Amino acid sequence: MSDLKNLIAELDAAITNGSPVPDDAVQRQEAIDTKIEAAADLARSGK
Repeated sequence: MSDLKNLIAELDAAITNGSPVPDDAVQRQEAIDTKIEAAADLARSGK
């Protein structure tokens, strides 16, 4: 979840400073979502 924490910190800094969000924010969020979905699938299957 360090990926999510880092993304949130970067988005917070961008908003606070009035600077643009990272160019790859959407791709990073999609990658995080994929990891969460994979973990949920493993949990549902009992692994």
